[in-house]
Amino acid sequence: MADKGFYPIHMTEWGLHIYYNLPALVHKRPSMGDRSVWDLYENRFAKDYTYGKGTLPYLDALIEKTILFCIASNLNDQHKEVIREAFIKTCDQLLEKK
Repeated sequence: MADKGFYPIHMTEWGLHIYYNLPALVHKRPSMGDRSVWDLYENRFAKDYTYGKGTLPYLDALIEKTILFCIASNLNDQHKEVIREAFIKTCDQLLEKK
């Protein structure tokens, strides 16, 4: 992740929770132990499925547009309201530019 701090984080920079960055999913490897869920009889229908980037174009498009805001759990209601209002104001300004 680029050295931009933690607020906000573009989802594409978040990385590990995006399907195409999960080795166990992309390479159909076990995440724990020797057996993989891909070895189960019930999952035989998915033997030819792939999960590399581009497999789910609609989700990929959403990921490109998603930003994560990390809000500390120890903020009081007034702090949270300031953040909420700033977020709404920023979104309104971005919509006006379109």
